[in-house]
Amino acid sequence: SVIKDVLQMVGPLYLADYQTQISSDNFYEKTQSEVERNFFPGSSKKASFITALSQELVNTLVLNQENKGVKLVKIIYDNLEERHVQMFLHDNLAKEALKNLNWNGGFNYPSCLGNCYSDFLGVVEANLGVNKANYYLERKYNLLVDIKEGGVGKTLTISFKNNANGALGNAGIYKNYFRVIVPLDS
Repeated sequence: SVIKDVLQMVGPLYLADYQTQISSDNFYEKTQSEVERNFFPGSSKKASFITALSQELVNTLVLNQENKGVKLVKIIYDNLEERHVQMFLHDNLAKEALKNLNWNGGFNYPSCLGNCYSDFLGVVEANLGVNKANYYLERKYNLLVDIKEGGVGKTLTISFKNNANGALGNAGIYKNYFRVIVPLDS
């Protein structure tokens, strides 16, 4: 999503070596098509394509700044906040800063003092199908919260709809590891 957001800001890029134009609308499909066509173990197609795309994107950002620096920082910040990007660093001071910003992929149990109620809900999903089927999924989350004397009741409903074309075969089947993280006393 970060690359799609940046492409939306800078506009389409033409990759001369691949004779193709990449935009935020076709980024996923073009990338998958290019790296999977005639793939074989040990192939460097994916790395080569991603490198060409990255170089063109960086060149475009450097050459056509036109006040896009603030927009780029906002895109990166928003994606960090939404946890589309997480970071790990070896420097302990920097690691602590990332943890404090919730950008390290960790999970912090919120706490409060006094007359308050500390609660959380986390959903973690991992595609185990060794494919990109999660791209075709629609997810809907509905959380019903019932606050009453003596407690809080919650009902979480999660639904998935796989919009993959049946012609994809196994590449369209979604297999996942899914966790819902809640307080211990839930």
